[in-house]
Amino acid sequence: MRIRRLMNFLACLLLALLGGIDGGCSSKDDANIVQDLTGEISSDVAKRGDAQRCIPDCGDRECGSNGCDGTCGTCPWTEECSPAGNCQPFPCNSSKDCPGKSVCEEDKGICVECQGDEDCAEGETCGADHGCHELIACSSDLDCKDYGLICDKDEGRCVECLEMDHCDTSEFCFEWFCLQDVCDQGTAHCSEGGTLLACAADGSALTEEECPADTYCDEGACLALACKPALAWCEGDVLFECADDGKAIDSQLDCSLDDKHCFGGACTDSVCDPDSLFCVNGGTLGECNTSGDDFTSTSCPASQSCKEGSCLPWQCDPGSPMCVGDVATQCDALGLAPLPGGTNCSLQDMSCITGECIACAPDCTGKNCGEDGCGGKCGDCVEPEVCQEGKCTDPLGLVWVPIPAGSFMMGCSQGDVLCKDEELPPHLVQVEGFQILETEITETQYETVVGEDPSCDYGPGGGPDSPVECVSWLAATSFCESIGGRLCTEAEWEYAARGGTTTKYYCGNDVACLGEIAWYYDNSDPKKKHDVKGKLPNSYGLYDMLGNVSEWVEDCLHGDFTGAPSVAYPAWVDSACAGPHKVNRGGGAGAPNYKLRVSGRQSQAQTYVTNWNLGFRCCRHSP
Repeated sequence: MRIRRLMNFLACLLLALLGGIDGGCSSKDDANIVQDLTGEISSDVAKRGDAQRCIPDCGDRECGSNGCDGTCGTCPWTEECSPAGNCQPFPCNSSKDCPGKSVCEEDKGICVECQGDEDCAEGETCGADHGCHELIACSSDLDCKDYGLICDKDEGRCVECLEMDHCDTSEFCFEWFCLQDVCDQGTAHCSEGGTLLACAADGSALTEEECPADTYCDEGACLALACKPALAWCEGDVLFECADDGKAIDSQLDCSLDDKHCFGGACTDSVCDPDSLFCVNGGTLGECNTSGDDFTSTSCPASQSCKEGSCLPWQCDPGSPMCVGDVATQCDALGLAPLPGGTNCSLQDMSCITGECIACAPDCTGKNCGEDGCGGKCGDCVEPEVCQEGKCTDPLGLVWVPIPAGSFMMGCSQGDVLCKDEELPPHLVQVEGFQILETEITETQYETVVGEDPSCDYGPGGGPDSPVECVSWLAATSFCESIGGRLCTEAEWEYAARGGTTTKYYCGNDVACLGEIAWYYDNSDPKKKHDVKGKLPNSYGLYDMLGNVSEWVEDCLHGDFTGAPSVAYPAWVDSACAGPHKVNRGGGAGAPNYKLRVSGRQSQAQTYVTNWNLGFRCCRHSP
């Protein structure tokens, strides 16, 4: 019908063009035909549009097709779009697997823009996000503001962050860049296998921890088992049975309902093992009679609990929160031990304080021992030192001076014409770091430890703060061991005395300098020993290394340094030693200046005690 009407309209139009010939058409009919045809065509077009219209749908997709010949987004050039519509790095075994100029980070097996600055263009640096970034110099944050960055004034460059607060809540700051959190900050959960997975407080790392024995992982924590799996036990006449997984008590039975007693994990006629001691409950000790059908009970003393047939003193307050290192747990109901499991606070970058995980910044400023304010320690003291107000203090007033590791030429100083054969040949010695006492052992210090003062005190010399002397090598060795030290080796003594110098005296080559650093024959009235620390110290802060009293060392005497060891420790003691003689160094108040040369050596029998001018100081290994 529509086609016939259209043909009629076209015929009328043709006749009109040929000269107005009346073909039986009217203008009204023509208009109606046009109007009808227009409506029908519009309707057909609309119907065809409805059939072909497409609504894009991306859902959670960040890349790939939107279902209507469009895209949900494009990935960075170093990443590809997964079938699920997520951007992910290209996998790789080597850089040849990566697109474009990207390189392979082989530890993770993914393609990245850069591994180091050499992968970036000039003027760019490779960041912690493995992307190339323009290096922008700065002296203040204003220089970086237009770039959305801040200024690291120490480095003189603009960066994304210097601390966690500079990043979004879902990011952490690492090496100047805000990186996406790898897990939910500060949370913990359990894996299917029962492993505790804890996320760092800044979201930067996920750590795994196996729960200790007698615990299980649940709700992000290692929880103590309710009982030992599949165990049956008695509490009074009630029999309890633990579930196979240990997480709950499976059943309980009152044996007395059957005129039985609960004993040994079963309902029996007996109540205890004949003539045995056992725990009636956590605070009562039971003593069984000879027939096993009755017992007498005794309450444990205050602050004690019964366990395994004995009353034991509490190790912690029963049921109270406590810390075991960085693990937050609580004391068991008997007060005898911490409950197993607990929460490892360190996995959350926190500290355990009074049984709780608390975000805390340890502070050991000015301390070398004692608490750091976060449940930890600033260090431990070496006996006999004790910690007082954050400082390791020796009750004897001993001061241990650390001596750095190094090497030196031991023996005759270059240009010293007074050297004897026993000081030759000079030889190179390697020294590990050690500690040496700041002063010679005084009469007071020796008497405090040993109980007597053996000093001979020549003439008017001597006093409580002067060096002890008339002490044998054996006695000196025993004293040093009693305070946690030892006699210095000869090489350690010379290395410490020189203090990095190579001259005849540690103050120089001119004998005139001796008066400032040592008490010796020319200035000691004569031969009078003086209180320690009366002269200037050497560069290591050691007093009286020369003069006042000569000092025992551990080594035995050799005729010279031929075959001497190339290390300072242990001491040079072997079958070639000259009898029982031991070396002493440094010279004393009665010695002439040539005996105070740093390389000078003397010796005495190890049992010798009559020399008023012979004392000692101690060394020890660095803690």
